[in-house]
Amino acid sequence: NQKRALGSRRLLRGSGGGAVGGEFEGNGPDLLIYQMGKVASQTLEAALAGALPDHTVCRLHWMAEETLRGLEAWCADPALPEGFRESVKNQIEEGRAVRKSVVKKRRGSSGPRRKIVSLTREPMEHIVSGYFQNIRTIIEGAEDPEVFRRIRTDVLIRHFQDYIANRYGNRSGVTSSRDSLLDHIFHAATDWFDVELKAVFGIDVYRIPFDTDKGYQRYADEAADVIVIRYENLGPCLRPAMKEFLDIDVQIRKNLNIGREKEYDGLYEDFTGQIKIDGDFLRSLYSEKYARHFYTGAEIETAIRRWSKA
Repeated sequence: NQKRALGSRRLLRGSGGGAVGGEFEGNGPDLLIYQMGKVASQTLEAALAGALPDHTVCRLHWMAEETLRGLEAWCADPALPEGFRESVKNQIEEGRAVRKSVVKKRRGSSGPRRKIVSLTREPMEHIVSGYFQNIRTIIEGAEDPEVFRRIRTDVLIRHFQDYIANRYGNRSGVTSSRDSLLDHIFHAATDWFDVELKAVFGIDVYRIPFDTDKGYQRYADEAADVIVIRYENLGPCLRPAMKEFLDIDVQIRKNLNIGREKEYDGLYEDFTGQIKIDGDFLRSLYSEKYARHFYTGAEIETAIRRWSKA
């Protein structure tokens, strides 16, 4: 089976028609699930597609041309597993096709405002989840099932900590596509809203304070309405958020793609239970505007204590 990379993504076609590369025609506004990977996008897609059977629901992570060109550089590296490269190529194709429709809409074409749902996640949780999602690509040789089965927790912890000590904060001098992938995983959450949502739609989420009590916040421009929901609040707040945003009744289903339920179940639990992350790195990570915008000071301190084992 072809392995997904960077979190999986898939187009759903509602009974109203429409597809990637088309005009997204339907009986109402199209719904775009546009967010960083590893933030329950499959779970969200299943819930919203079930509540909107007559609409086209599209889920993807990358549309900005700068990002897609970076992905193309990965595809050119024969050292990376073929399944990974094919998955990335699909993401590039989908991203460009959807962006073409988005740009057309922003230039003043007729039709309803596009509706966009996006999620965010606590930074360190997001990094670790992305690391495990791509572990067969990051660890050389791990695409071989026998090699993968022999990977020890202490080896992964050492690899993870070596990156923090020797490379984080200095993305120059990339020596391999695996280095570049690690850079992406460690910076995806903190970069995403600027390099994707703002670059494509012109919406700067940092200009409006995020309602941490409610767990979601709405934003808008001339062509799109956007709602951003915190992953940590998804269970209790998805229903009221979607009632307010789309006027639909939706219920969250089982998370379809969380790390601890995958093939690396025990390894993931051992890793998160044993790793002790450098306090200076954590202070730097949680001082970035992404963490300070979406999480309270108390939540940040709790996260730092958890990951530093303080």
